[in-house]
Amino acid sequence: MRWTLLVLSWLLLLTLGSKLIQHALSGPTSEGEREAAQTVQDIFIESPLSQRPFSISLSALPTKHPYSSEHRRALAEHILRVSPRSISARLTLAELNYREGMYRETAYHLSRLIELDRGNANSFLDILVAMSAQTHSRAAIEEILIAHPVWGDRLVSKLAQQSDDFDFLIALSREYPSTQSATIGALIRSGNLDRAHAVFREFLDKESLKSASVPYDNGFYGLTGAQPFNWRVNTSFARLRQSGGLEISFFGQGRPWIADQTLKLSSGAHIASFTMQGTLYPGAGHFAWSIGCIDGNEDLLNLSIKQLESTPVTISRVLNVPQKDCSFQRLRLFGVAGEFPRTARATVTNVEITRANEVAAP
Repeated sequence: MRWTLLVLSWLLLLTLGSKLIQHALSGPTSEGEREAAQTVQDIFIESPLSQRPFSISLSALPTKHPYSSEHRRALAEHILRVSPRSISARLTLAELNYREGMYRETAYHLSRLIELDRGNANSFLDILVAMSAQTHSRAAIEEILIAHPVWGDRLVSKLAQQSDDFDFLIALSREYPSTQSATIGALIRSGNLDRAHAVFREFLDKESLKSASVPYDNGFYGLTGAQPFNWRVNTSFARLRQSGGLEISFFGQGRPWIADQTLKLSSGAHIASFTMQGTLYPGAGHFAWSIGCIDGNEDLLNLSIKQLESTPVTISRVLNVPQKDCSFQRLRLFGVAGEFPRTARATVTNVEITRANEVAAP
């Protein structure tokens, strides 16, 4: 039975291929076109199950001729029967399907092209992004994304760079958690910091939300949470340790940022505490913490760290958050160049910011 089905399938492919080749032979009018068509027929006779003669015919057809669409579709579909990985055939079908309003089929072929032609994957992703921006074709993209293709997060991240449909982006980021920072970044670029912070909290699971500290992940454990309301770490100078803490190695040149996070502190007095240990050298590079208002130009705290011990030491300072123009703040750790370059090493094990009236009296 299996061999019978195989032979029948083979005969069907031969029959379909023969009809397509005959169609190609009937079309040419000039001597050169007839010679090219005869060459295609010769290739078919020699290798009837090869996609080559059909690909040649497909590339020779004019794309905008009113009578060519049907034949182009037939050729492309046949090529996929004998060669499912054909890029030209899928490109042709994606184009024809889109022109005819067959958006699900268009999205399907584009999704396969992303996997088959990785060198041009970004271009195909851009087309899917454009389709998702149109109400008549968006459903087709959503259907593809429901299957969680390996490139789905790349598509959502691209959408976050271009789309201002934030409800759509938020829904997609719930399915693709790695894109949550990109979606929140889009909200921030639109000037909607309050909604961005609210969405950050919505993305957290109940346990993370319940135990959230200020700053978030104050022990540098690498907790799940979107940036910039979670730590952003400059991997050229620092890394998160598996056991918690931020391990830093600064070469003592320039003033690079090492870590930062956006905060939402209420107005009034707060106490910021930084627990660190490490090795610094007099006159060499050191570190500095700063907290400033995002909405204004006011610096609330500037703390230079020029001495550290081999055991953890906590350094605390008071800062006052004004009532106006300071709804959100940016906490930053910098490396600061010294008189001569020498590697400064440190580990930050805890950062904590509390309201001054919540700190217990000694």
